[in-house]
Amino acid sequence: MCPSESEKISGWGAVGFLESNFERVWSRKEISAVEIGASLIGSAIMRFEAGENLEKSEKQFRTLAQNIPGIVFRVSLAGSDMEFYNDHLESVTGYSAKELASGQISSLIPLIFPDDKQRVIQAKKESIKTGESYEIEYRIIDKFGHIRVMSERGRPVADEKGLVVSIDGIIQEVNGAFG
Repeated sequence: MCPSESEKISGWGAVGFLESNFERVWSRKEISAVEIGASLIGSAIMRFEAGENLEKSEKQFRTLAQNIPGIVFRVSLAGSDMEFYNDHLESVTGYSAKELASGQISSLIPLIFPDDKQRVIQAKKESIKTGESYEIEYRIIDKFGHIRVMSERGRPVADEKGLVVSIDGIIQEVNGAFG
């Protein structure tokens, strides 16, 4: 049985009034104070529920991202910070997210094979300029010196003003010949 809305709210507490044996006339100031109090309680309940929903949604997203075979990422254009939404960075590159955050490697760009680097940078710049998604294959040199072929798909993300603020994407290892 699912609890009713009033049962959910009852856990928050109750507002009580003094009982009296005669009819009470409330002043406008008192009524306003009660209205403000009720509004504050209602807002607090809504914020609490929104926080619970956000937490649930984030957990679902992280679970989904963990099951994607590749590196799920966001690159902020403001600071070139990379955020990873799953734990596949290390299995693909040999580097942990901690090593990336500590500055041992500043981004994934230094891992890209020298002959492919400019083409990758240009594809991302063009995507940011046009607002269109990109898809590109390139080689990286992992932490252990092995060359690995990657396929990267990304799309620019704009803010409410239409300015591109980040790129969201996925990088997956390609099994087979480089093309």
